[in-house]
Amino acid sequence: MIKYKIVEKYDEDPKWATYLYFKDGREGWNETIPGSFMAKDPESDLTFVHNSKEEAEKYASGMFENAEYIDD
Repeated sequence: MIKYKIVEKYDEDPKWATYLYFKDGREGWNETIPGSFMAKDPESDLTFVHNSKEEAEKYASGMFENAEYIDD
């Protein structure tokens, strides 16, 4: 992964998610495992979500420390 950004993906909390850009040109949402309490909907939407932008930024900066953060 080469870069990421934090996005307000949903209208209701938790609504903040991380969008990822990969070296091979792929891109997509940071997902968690099926059944995770950090998924927007553990049965149908595995997007890893956070309650605030700050919380998402803190998580992503540690998890993706070698990637560039895009703030747009």
